Amino acid sequence: MIRFPRSRRFGGFAGNGAVALFAALMAGIHSPVKADSYPERPVQLVVPAGPGSSTDTIMRSLALVAAPLLGQSIVILNKPGASGTIGVSYVTRSDPDGYTIGGVPSGAITMAPHVAAQSFQQADYRIVAMITQAAGVLCVHPDFPAKNASEFLAELKNNPDKYTYGSDGVGAFVQFSTARIFQPQGIRQRIIPYSGADQTVTAFISRTIDIYGGAIATIAPFVAEGKAKCLLLTTARPESRRDRSMVTL
Repeated sequence: MIRFPRSRRFGGFAGNGAVALFAALMAGIHSPVKADSYPERPVQLVVPAGPGSSTDTIMRSLALVAAPLLGQSIVILNKPGASGTIGVSYVTRSDPDGYTIGGVPSGAITMAPHVAAQSFQQADYRIVAMITQAAGVLCVHPDFPAKNASEFLAELKNNPDKYTYGSDGVGAFVQFSTARIFQPQGIRQRIIPYSGADQTVTAFISRTIDIYGGAIATIAPFVAEGKAKCLLLTTARPESRRDRSMVTL
């Protein structure tokens, strides 16, 4: 998300694809900042996720590329919690002068507002562009009694409330995506909300929870080390190109 005055410079910047998954927050007031001189000082990028999360990593990479184009440094401010809506609220309450911007996962503005009252409305922001799309996954420990998606779902269905799985918050991506596949099959397991995938993976690796739910980028290093195996994922790819050991959420 982003709050900024209308600017030919920033408009071209966004149009070139260097900014994505940001929203322009136009509060309906005129900013005292002159658009042609923007930015005159460092810009603050609000990330509604913890350090080390996939969202944080993506936004830090973006900041490194975007700062030279803007001619000012971009300072990351992590505001995790409440499925990303704390960070979104922080940006919507800031002055629309272009010096507080936000990079958010889509769930913070598309899913979470449907399950809890928020201090912001859709009219408070405007999507500028999208940076990237990434798969979400459900992963288990190597000794979990299932070696593919079908066995995984059968194990969950046959053992109600036996397992815990982490999510990226109430009303966020993992809760909605797992409900989509679990409910029709009569699967009932215990969901544990965290402030983001970074906390979820920590709980998973320490075996505080049985199943990791979150961004694939966060768990990928542990899969490579043999500390996790992922059995369900989200993807837009055709069935013929998917690993048949996995099922889409």
